[in-house]
Amino acid sequence: QENADLDAVAVIGANTWPSEDAPDIAPLLHSVLSRGGIVGGICGGTLALARAGVFDGRRHTSNGAGWI
Repeated sequence: QENADLDAVAVIGANTWPSEDAPDIAPLLHSVLSRGGIVGGICGGTLALARAGVFDGRRHTSNGAGWI
């Protein structure tokens, strides 16, 4: 499996995340989480986590409810 050696992923903020061209990194995030890894997002990177459903059922902080 690609990226099977990752223990953590940090999604860094960028102008890409709020755009329509933002990549879908949900498979990567869920793969890391399923192995007990850590996933985090900074600033706009939290949008990728929200879109992937990573926040569902988890406490989190982001830029605010209106942002995600």
